[in-house]
Amino acid sequence: MNRADFLDKVGTARRAWEGTIARVPANRLTEPVLAGGWSVKDAIAHVAWSEREMIGVIRERALVGSPLWALRPDERNAAVFAENRDPPSPRSWPRNERSGPHCCLDWNRSATTI
Repeated sequence: MNRADFLDKVGTARRAWEGTIARVPANRLTEPVLAGGWSVKDAIAHVAWSEREMIGVIRERALVGSPLWALRPDERNAAVFAENRDPPSPRSWPRNERSGPHCCLDWNRSATTI
């Protein structure tokens, strides 16, 4: 797969993700409705951490950056969950005019620097 195809697939998946998040009312983002007692907010924080970390991983082609990479996936997930357990209210998150709250990378902007 070439870079353009990869970025197209990432963009398509990202639009689907943001569309899904936009359908969740803001007052329900913190309800523990997912496996393990996670809320939608927790899932968003987890994806945001992963996306932020992936920039360095892609650039260096190695698990660099966070010391959490040294943990087993379940331990890393628990640590990311704990770190983001009490972030600001979803009402204070940046909003994308088309899709509602977002806190993850703008892949279109980031792709030019990878």
